[in-house]
Amino acid sequence: FTATWDYLGGEAAEELVRVLDQYLDDLKHGRTTSRAELIAKHPALASQLEACLAGLDFIHGVQQATPGHLPQLGDFRIIREVGRGGMGAVFEAEQISLGRRVALKVLRFGGVSDKEALDRFQREAETVAKLHHTHIVPIFAVGSESGVNYYAMQFIDGQSLAEVLAERRSALSPTEAAEIGLQAADALAHAHQRGVVHRDVKPSNLLIDHENRVWLTDFGLARRLDDVTLSMTGALLGTPR
Repeated sequence: FTATWDYLGGEAAEELVRVLDQYLDDLKHGRTTSRAELIAKHPALASQLEACLAGLDFIHGVQQATPGHLPQLGDFRIIREVGRGGMGAVFEAEQISLGRRVALKVLRFGGVSDKEALDRFQREAETVAKLHHTHIVPIFAVGSESGVNYYAMQFIDGQSLAEVLAERRSALSPTEAAEIGLQAADALAHAHQRGVVHRDVKPSNLLIDHENRVWLTDFGLARRLDDVTLSMTGALLGTPR
C-alpha cells in the first residue's frame, strides 16, 4: 500500500489498511459485512473503500457462487476460477459476443488503494499486446467494469510446468527439458528483440497445452526498455526461489 500512503497520508493510509485487513479476515471466516455497511462505518474513507472493494467483492463472489449462477463481467461470463495470487485472480470465461473461451485476469484492488499495482496491471496488458509470438499468451481485451479492472487473454487448455513437475514421479528427460527450454527461449528472444525483459521466468509461468506447446505468460514484472518508471532502487522483484 505504498501508493495509498502517499495518496492519503500516513494515518489515513494506516486506517485503510487496517479496515481492509479486517474485511478480508471477515470474508475468509464467513462473517458477513456488506460493502454499504463498511463504507457507512468509515465515511472518511468512502471513495478509497469503493475502489478497493469492487475487485475483492467480485473475486469473493465467484468463489461463493453456485454453478449456473456465476457472475458476468462486461462481455465475459465466468465459468470457473483457475488461479489466484497476491495481485488478483484468473478465471476461465466465455466472451459472449464472440462465443470464445478466454482466461480473464481480474485485479484484486482498485487503483486508489494501490496505484502501483494498477500501473503494473495495465503495463502488463500493454506490453503483451505488442508481442505476437507462437509461444506467448496473447491478450484479447482490457477494460474496467463497475470498478473491477480486468483483461482477457487466450485460454490455454493444459497445465503449468510447475503442475506437470509436481505430478510426475520422475524428472523430465533431457529431450523433454530441451524442448521446453527451446520454446521458452524462443519466446523470450522475441520479447527481448522488442525491448521487453520478463524478469519472472519460472515453471508456474510456463504453460504447456495438450499438444506439448509451451506458452510464456505473466508479464506483470516485465520491464520495457523504453519505460524508466518501472524499476525502483532497493526493490526486490520476481521470485527469488
